[in-house]
Amino acid sequence: MPLCAVIQEALQRHASHISFRERGAGPDLDHNMHPNGFDVKAGVDFSTGFVYGGSAHNCGTWMDKVGESDLAGNKSVPATPRDGSAVELVGLCKSVIHWLCDLNNQGVYKNKGVMVQFRNK
Repeated sequence: MPLCAVIQEALQRHASHISFRERGAGPDLDHNMHPNGFDVKAGVDFSTGFVYGGSAHNCGTWMDKVGESDLAGNKSVPATPRDGSAVELVGLCKSVIHWLCDLNNQGVYKNKGVMVQFRNK
């Protein structure tokens, strides 16, 4: 599968919202993670244009660390939960979209966007 197809599929799936449980979830994968921390949900908030995800039980980005101390009372608790729209992910998304728009204008990346279905409220 060409890289452009992989990129497009990743963008489309996130725009359509993703939800899954990590493969191998449990203490063998991360003995400090709360069981609900293995549930992953992410998408795009089209009212803001920001990507979002995470929960109070997981580390949504590489900037997080789950607590490991029973004594300190932080075992299974992310030090900085990143639920919502983490600034580093919003910035990365903006950079990727800008890059792909430039490639599209040059005729290198053929896709012009993603397909989104909106529900009437």
